[in-house]
Amino acid sequence: MNDAINVLFFFPLVILINVCIYKLISSGIGTHRYGSLATNARQLYLYIICGVGLSLLVNGIEQSLINVTNLVISNSLVQTSSDRAALGISLVIIGAPLWFFYWTKINKDMMANSSELPSGIRNAYFLLILSVSFAISISCFSEIVQQSKFNWNQVTTFSIWSLVWIFHTKHFVKDRPLDNLSNHSLRNTYVYSFSLVGLFVLASNLGSLVYLAISKLVEVEVTSQEILFSSTTLTTLNLTISIFIGFVTWVTHWRILRTKLTKREYESIYLYVIFIVTTTATMVSATILSMTMLERALHSDTTSDWILTLSSSMVTLLIAISVLIFHMKDFQNTTLITEFSKTSNKVLTFSLAFLGLGIFISGFSVLIHSMLISIVQVAWAELIQPEGFWKEPLSLGVSLTIVGGSVWFFCWNKLGSISNDFKEDIRYSRLYFLAVIGTSIVFTAGTMAAVMFTLLKGLLGSNLGLQTIESLITPFSIGIMVFSAGIYHLKIFRKLPHGSGHNSEPYLSKPESTQKTIVIISQTSNESLIKALQIRLGNSVNEILWTEDSNISENRIQPNLNDLYNSIMDSNDQRLLLIQDDDNYKIYPYEKNY
Repeated sequence: MNDAINVLFFFPLVILINVCIYKLISSGIGTHRYGSLATNARQLYLYIICGVGLSLLVNGIEQSLINVTNLVISNSLVQTSSDRAALGISLVIIGAPLWFFYWTKINKDMMANSSELPSGIRNAYFLLILSVSFAISISCFSEIVQQSKFNWNQVTTFSIWSLVWIFHTKHFVKDRPLDNLSNHSLRNTYVYSFSLVGLFVLASNLGSLVYLAISKLVEVEVTSQEILFSSTTLTTLNLTISIFIGFVTWVTHWRILRTKLTKREYESIYLYVIFIVTTTATMVSATILSMTMLERALHSDTTSDWILTLSSSMVTLLIAISVLIFHMKDFQNTTLITEFSKTSNKVLTFSLAFLGLGIFISGFSVLIHSMLISIVQVAWAELIQPEGFWKEPLSLGVSLTIVGGSVWFFCWNKLGSISNDFKEDIRYSRLYFLAVIGTSIVFTAGTMAAVMFTLLKGLLGSNLGLQTIESLITPFSIGIMVFSAGIYHLKIFRKLPHGSGHNSEPYLSKPESTQKTIVIISQTSNESLIKALQIRLGNSVNEILWTEDSNISENRIQPNLNDLYNSIMDSNDQRLLLIQDDDNYKIYPYEKNY
């Protein structure tokens, strides 16, 4: 688990570096709207040299302090190194004036020109420094608590990089709120990626700690012997420290830095990941819990291990539900922020329906397999199975069927109510049905190939018998369920309309016409919708943020891509103005003032 933590905390850094490179290139390196290439190049030069100087300074101080610490603690020169001392002093002598000069120069320019504050290069510099220092600090902290012997070298490294993170966080937050219209992607990536990692570390280690405590109690009660884990103190300490690391990381980024964001671009994606992961964990835990209880009821598990299995699944279930409930309020509030977030609930429901259907099919396939095996055993006396062989597959099949079927049935009914039998949200309906039908075709073809192969193998080898029938049971059980699910969804899919409130096919382009000028006035920015609309129209769409004192009443248009596209193309005017009104849009022709 500790190794996983070390890797996870560097994962956001990799994402952030790629986002920084993309955003700097796509935005012309700087965010000065009317800035020259020379100005952008100068800023890039200053921040690169400043970063190099900071790296030299920090590493020099680190090497020097490690050498001094070893000298003081050991009272000898046994653990010290002249090479390390020389390296540290050299790096400090070169890095300190280099960083100080350029850092001072950057801040003077910033004070002289306040427009430099939202610079894309400045954002990239701060976020990369924060990510590197935070990842190194967490990695060192994890190494410190893992080792049985206190490591002063890691303590020194942790202290230095923690100070670097605190120093830059202070300046980063003080500049202005943690976002602006031109650089929100970098800041969002940093905040939400570390929030996700921190939450995962917190939840997983908390579950492990609770399971460890339960296992200790169970072992003492059942066997009155030594506890299950030989190094319980060290393991408990490591888990406690990991919980603390995850908690601090999550609170710092989700509860503090997130509140500074003026535009939460990736929040719906973050919440979507949280909901999918926690729901999957809940389904798996519920399946294991149900299976364990059924095995106990059928007396197929006579050992005491079922107590630990039951405890583990209950702990995971409770933690997953707790995380899910905690984020429920944030998810409901986020649905009012952006166009993507408004549809996130439907995307999530379709995803869970697909996942639940897969689990339901798996469980029913296991039940069919067990039934066929029992029939074959009754028909052929040569087939010898252990007594009570059917109990474990029955428990697994029933558990998977109940859990998967419940999730799928709930989502299916919800989709039918919010989508008018899937006809309103045609885009997500098509994705869901095509995913189910496509998966069914692939699995059906695979099982048919397996059946044909087994039959031909037996015929060509003149060995059609009990072994061939046993080999046919597994692919037949899977194939019949997958095929049935595919046929059921195919019948509904064929009844879906080809459009969304229009007679025309939504994905067929209309005849070419004169290029139109489009301006959208919005209450909040709708970047994802505008990008998709630009791709469909083949020309640019301008957006103006709508002030609250505007009040015009006209016919309303549903805020989805198909309705907007068709309404624009049906209009005879060449200049159109779209104004957002609550959850809908109003469209007006306008004349350009020169």
